[in-house]
Amino acid sequence: MPQLLIKQPDWCVVALTGDPVAITSDPDRPVRRAPDDAAGTLGPIVRRVPNIGNEYVLFCGPDSCRVNGEPVPLGIRVLRDRDEIVTAPGMRCFFSAEVCASIVPFAGGERAVFCPRCLLEIATGSPSVRCPVCGVAHHEDSSQQRPCWTYASCAACGHKSDLDAGLQWSPEEL
Repeated sequence: MPQLLIKQPDWCVVALTGDPVAITSDPDRPVRRAPDDAAGTLGPIVRRVPNIGNEYVLFCGPDSCRVNGEPVPLGIRVLRDRDEIVTAPGMRCFFSAEVCASIVPFAGGERAVFCPRCLLEIATGSPSVRCPVCGVAHHEDSSQQRPCWTYASCAACGHKSDLDAGLQWSPEEL
């Protein structure tokens, strides 16, 4: 689930559930739910674009915030993973699109999909994990001797495959 990482003295993580949120200058409450019609009245607002997956947009007044050091002259900006948002009152945060790996029933598709670890087809509805970095699906069914995801790191990109690892990225890396 996408989130905002907000610098307070330490970094705190605020999950973006789809509801619009306002970035405030209150250190005790750095974000709060925003009504749909509040753009421009509560400060910068981050909201999910309906019916387009997990795209998030920042709405702000002209010259009231910067994204990656650049002004947002038209007051609207589509956010990308690891974008830095700095508001006029000095609130600094990052947008992260990172998701945690989880076991879910495989959705299937028009063509057969093969696990990169065991090279067998992943059946629709079978337990699977999609790598949060590269998006490649792996089996994850310990009852059928196919714990392909947790066996080792992602067979496609090498991302850690610990299901309890949580979020991997932090703005401290910058």
